[in-house]
Amino acid sequence: MSSGILLLLDDVIALTQNVSIYSSKIASSSVLTFKKVSGVVIDDIAVTPKYLSEISPSREIPIILKILKFSLINKILFILPTILLLSYFIPQVILPILVLGAFYLLFEGGEKILEWLGTHKEKKLQSKIGDLDNENKKIKGAIKTDFVLSAEIMSIASNENINLPIFDQFSILLLISILLTIVVYGLVLLIVRSDDFAIHLIEKQRNIILNKLGFYLIKIIPYLLKILSVVGTFAMIFIGGEIIFNAIQYYLPLNLDGLNLFFKFGTIPIYLCVGLVLSILINFFYLLLRRLNLF
Repeated sequence: MSSGILLLLDDVIALTQNVSIYSSKIASSSVLTFKKVSGVVIDDIAVTPKYLSEISPSREIPIILKILKFSLINKILFILPTILLLSYFIPQVILPILVLGAFYLLFEGGEKILEWLGTHKEKKLQSKIGDLDNENKKIKGAIKTDFVLSAEIMSIASNENINLPIFDQFSILLLISILLTIVVYGLVLLIVRSDDFAIHLIEKQRNIILNKLGFYLIKIIPYLLKILSVVGTFAMIFIGGEIIFNAIQYYLPLNLDGLNLFFKFGTIPIYLCVGLVLSILINFFYLLLRRLNLF
């Protein structure tokens, strides 16, 4: 009897160790994947707050929660199964999907650079009907942008783990989906509510130090948003350039001896240069098509 119990305990301990090892492997792969997609995540964080402009502070949290809900639904019910099925049955389409996503990232990044240079006017969401209609338009716009960026994130994540068993891929992508959504919208919430927190410190607190902290926050927040926007833009361009460069190398291997000077500084300058050139070319081509009324 006692020997049977000891054998059962050994089995339980062995199972626990296997689960621990598996969980550690999944967590490690998820962390590495998270680092890989961090550039798109930064852009997601930088882009989302603009959809909350001209919204009543009392509606900010409900709107963020609504976008968060749809973001999770899109990732878990639509994007994740689609990516898994494609990677399992026709894995060769993952790279073309990544390339399409890269062109989108480069287009968005180039558009922002042209806005900074004053050659392209920023598109603003406006409502002529009312606050509710304006709110619904902003929510739809945020969900659409989140869907595109989420699809790109999940494609990159899948490509990073494409050689793993399908259940491992599912576990990693599911963990990435949940973590990214919480991180992105948690930080978005902090950003959009930080000005209210600063005003609270100025108006409600009698402590001089807290008052000064509120004043400094009011001054810092706009610069923080600008820095976040710049970092997000160049992160998009870098990731887009990296995907395109590696795709060209995969489909059409090139002799890179002439790039030895760049490689001395790592691959970052190459990916950034490729991304910058392509992002500007894509936007000029798009503007040309619009001038010709072809788009």
